[in-house]
Amino acid sequence: MIAGVRTTEYRESIDAAKWSGATALALSAVFYPQTPPTTKEIDLWLDGQGRLRQVQVSSHGLEGPGGDVTIPTLNVGTWTFSNFNHAACVAVPPRSDVLFEAKPPVSTCRAPSEFSCPI
Repeated sequence: MIAGVRTTEYRESIDAAKWSGATALALSAVFYPQTPPTTKEIDLWLDGQGRLRQVQVSSHGLEGPGGDVTIPTLNVGTWTFSNFNHAACVAVPPRSDVLFEAKPPVSTCRAPSEFSCPI
């Protein structure tokens, strides 16, 4: 159940050695500058109408200040979706509220949509 809606969960584990594409490599360099993650798990929750209700991405790996010191890490991001068929009102935050700005990596994918590209 996600926000009171019955859902079905789907899970996939990805071996980082099998990642492909420039976007994946560039993202790994941004988010894991010392050591890229070794595995990634993606959980998707779909409702009865096939709508995506929640996504959770977990990356397991080793991170550290360099040298001989590394520690196991777990990074988790969760996104929940609701209020379908309602207009969204999004405002750009004032620059003083922005912690940092990063340009997204340039993709070399030639698919019709970025969502069609392997990551």
